[in-house]
Amino acid sequence: MNSLWWQLPSPAAFLNLVDGDLRQGKNVILALPEYAPTGLREALAVQVKKNDFWDWRLVSLQEKDSSSDDPVRLLFNRLALPIEAAPNSLFDRLPDPFIVPSRPTRLLNVKALVDCEAFCGKVIWLEGLTESSWPSWHAFFEDYAHFCQNRCELERSLFCVPMVGTLTQQLPTENKTLSIRPWRGVVDRLDMQLYISSQMAHNRVANTLERNIKIAMSAEIAGTDPELANSLSKLPFEELLAPFETLKQMAKQRGWNEEQVSKPEWHLGMLDEIEGTPIVHAAVLAMQANQDSQNELRRRIWRGQIGVLFPFIEEQRVRLLEELEAFLEVPLETPFGTITDIHDLEIGHIYYQVQNSQKSHKAKPLLKSLKNIRDTIAHLEPINATQLDELRRLLKNLRKRS
Repeated sequence: MNSLWWQLPSPAAFLNLVDGDLRQGKNVILALPEYAPTGLREALAVQVKKNDFWDWRLVSLQEKDSSSDDPVRLLFNRLALPIEAAPNSLFDRLPDPFIVPSRPTRLLNVKALVDCEAFCGKVIWLEGLTESSWPSWHAFFEDYAHFCQNRCELERSLFCVPMVGTLTQQLPTENKTLSIRPWRGVVDRLDMQLYISSQMAHNRVANTLERNIKIAMSAEIAGTDPELANSLSKLPFEELLAPFETLKQMAKQRGWNEEQVSKPEWHLGMLDEIEGTPIVHAAVLAMQANQDSQNELRRRIWRGQIGVLFPFIEEQRVRLLEELEAFLEVPLETPFGTITDIHDLEIGHIYYQVQNSQKSHKAKPLLKSLKNIRDTIAHLEPINATQLDELRRLLKNLRKRS
């Protein structure tokens, strides 16, 4: 994933939200589905490092050591903090009134960590949490949330913790020093169109119309998945009309099985939201292979096409009205009423009047092509490659004659 993804409007806004949480002195849990966009850590690090008062540190739990089961000891070891910098009395020589009977050692150790001057002013990206390691870290964060309130916001060391996949089903509760930021409903269609447009910048596409249709179709199929968008951006128009093999291959690579796709879930990366509407991953639809799923895929392809073709046809209609004014007559009786203004004639009305005229005009074939495309998408069907090729050829011929 290139860095452009995190510069897009919605992903960049997500980074700003996390950065805002940190500025308010809050630790942040990033709730991420499996196969979330890559590069989040690197993009956030760039954002955080803009502030000179923060020291960005990475702690990976995948690197095993003898203190792996003790979060406080692990942090002292990984961050090379001098234990002598924390008052020894906080560990084992506090008077009885300071000892908390329920969990004395861990609570005191967490306080020692917070009070350690060498630990202040850091943003710690903690990655590699698992279901087996989460309980001890969950308890640590509960205590840390309490003790770090004794530090002002800019002196606190703050944690940014990705919780991925099934682990998101055990999210802690938000509080004054802890924010939860789920990667859900973040991306919208504009983000995907901009991203796919950048991916197609080096691909040779016959003309602007075809390029715009491919971008819109790919964005609708990809949903919120930039990895899928990368794959779709490389497909020719014909394969975009039936991308089932590409989608099934992605599902296979991700290890999705029939039982999972029968009930798609967000934490597995199979479900997201766009503008508040749930959207099932296209690879899941391809695996489901029932009529409703196939219809939904075709509807996404159609939705991408209509967003480009309807405005294009309208633009052509307005241009042709001026060019063909001598061929057109009003009033015109239609099943929906009488048209009295020439500017209200639809592309079909223009075609039939020019087609039935005794005069000849070079725009007749283009009108027929535009009408056929208009009829196809009006019946909720995507146009095929032949229709697009014909339209492209007719437009090219007209430009040559002009």
